[in-house]
Amino acid sequence: MSINFFRPVFANDNGIFGVGTVSADKLTLNANGTLIEAEETSGDRYFLLKTNSTYIYELGDIDEGGDGATIKGTSSNILMVNANVGIGTTSPDYTLDVAGNAGFNEYLYHNGDSDTYIRFLDNNIYLTAGSGGALQATSSITYLQAFHEFHSDGDAMIGDHIGINGGLSVRVNNAASNVTVSSSAGSDFLYVDASKSYFQNKVGIGTTVPSARLQVRNNSNSTTAFKVTGSSSTNDVWFEITPNSSTVFVLGDEEQSSGGGYIKLDSNANITFNEANVGINTTSPTSGTKLDVNGAVKASEFYGQSMFINWRAYHSTTSIRTLYNTGMTSAFPYAYGVVGTLFKGCVSKVNVSNNPYSSYTSGPTGNSATLQVYKNGSLLQSVTSSYSNNAGEVVVFDFGQTATFNASDRLAFRFQANGLWRYVNVGILLKELI
Repeated sequence: MSINFFRPVFANDNGIFGVGTVSADKLTLNANGTLIEAEETSGDRYFLLKTNSTYIYELGDIDEGGDGATIKGTSSNILMVNANVGIGTTSPDYTLDVAGNAGFNEYLYHNGDSDTYIRFLDNNIYLTAGSGGALQATSSITYLQAFHEFHSDGDAMIGDHIGINGGLSVRVNNAASNVTVSSSAGSDFLYVDASKSYFQNKVGIGTTVPSARLQVRNNSNSTTAFKVTGSSSTNDVWFEITPNSSTVFVLGDEEQSSGGGYIKLDSNANITFNEANVGINTTSPTSGTKLDVNGAVKASEFYGQSMFINWRAYHSTTSIRTLYNTGMTSAFPYAYGVVGTLFKGCVSKVNVSNNPYSSYTSGPTGNSATLQVYKNGSLLQSVTSSYSNNAGEVVVFDFGQTATFNASDRLAFRFQANGLWRYVNVGILLKELI
C-alpha cells in the first residue's frame, strides 16, 4: 500500500514512511525549519528537531517555563544548560558529577585561561598555572618545574635551579648527605656536609670540598671573605678577613665606634696593635705604656732603642789633637776609649764641645775637625766638620745611618783638628736599626 498526497507524505508496505520525499529510508523528514516539535498543552516545548538553525535539536525545558535543564545540540557540540550532569549517579551535586572513574587523553583546561591546565602523559602529571612553571610528578620525581623538585629518594631542589630568572637555589642531596646553595650559573657558594643531624663534619662556603670544620673559599681577589659587624647603622667592623688585599685581617674596633683597640695584619706580614695598650700575661697593662710584659722578655734584637755615651777628655799640652786618655797627638794613634755594642745599629752623631776653665778661657783654634769611627780595629767611616772659635764651641759629626755595627762589635773614636782644643766633652749617640 502506498499513499501519496501530492508527494507531501509517503508510506509503503515495507514500513517506510516519508514526509516531503518519495525516497524515504525507514523514516525520513524532508523540510526546512522545524521537523518535529513536542509541547505541553500550556505551550511549553520539550523537544525540537530542526534544520537551518543554530541548534539542531533541543531536549528538556526549552522555554524554561519550569526553569529546568536543557540539552542542546549544534553541528559540533552538545550543550547542557541549567543542569548538573551526573554520570553514574541520579543526584549530581556539581555541574559534572562522576560517580566512578574518568579518563582523559592529555589536557584538562581552565576555561578562558589557556596556560592553566592539568596535563596527563605516560607516567607524568603536570599542573600548570600561567607561565611561571608547573608542578610535575613522575614515578621518581615531584617538582615545581624550574623552581622546585622533590625526589622520591629524599633529594630536593628549591629555587631557580635551572636558571630561568637568574636566581638562587638550594639543593638537599639525601644520598650524599649534603646541602648546597648555588647561583643560577651553577656556582656553589654554600656547601654543608650534613651527614649528621648537626654540623658534626664540615661546612663549606664557596666550596663543595671543605677540608676543615668551616672553610670559606673566596672566589675573587681583594674581596672580603668573612666579616662580623656591630649592631649600629654604620656596620662597624669587629672582625674581617680579606685575602689578597693590603689589609688581610682585622680584629677589634677598627672604626673606633666604641673607642677600643684593634689588631691588623697587612699583606706584608706586619701585625699592628692600634689604639691600644698591649698586655702580655696581664689583663690590665699599665696606663701610658704601649707594651706591658709581666715576665721575662727574650729577643735577638730590640729595635728603636738608643744609647748615649758621654765622657770628658783633657789634654796635657796644647799640641796634642787626638782623643786619648793621656792627652792628644797629631797622628790619630789611639782612641780615647772603646765602646762595646749591645745591639745592631749605627753611630748617629758625635758632638765634641770645648770646655773653658779658669786658666784657659778661650775657644779652640783652627776651623776644621775630623772624627774617625773604628769597628773591631778597622776604620769604618770618618766625617769632617767645620767649627768656630767660641769658648763653648761645639763641633757636630753627623753620620746618618751609614756607620753601622752589629751587636758585640767594638767601636773606637778618634778626633783630630787643625787647631788646638783643651778640655772637651764627647757625646756619642748610637741608634738601633732593623
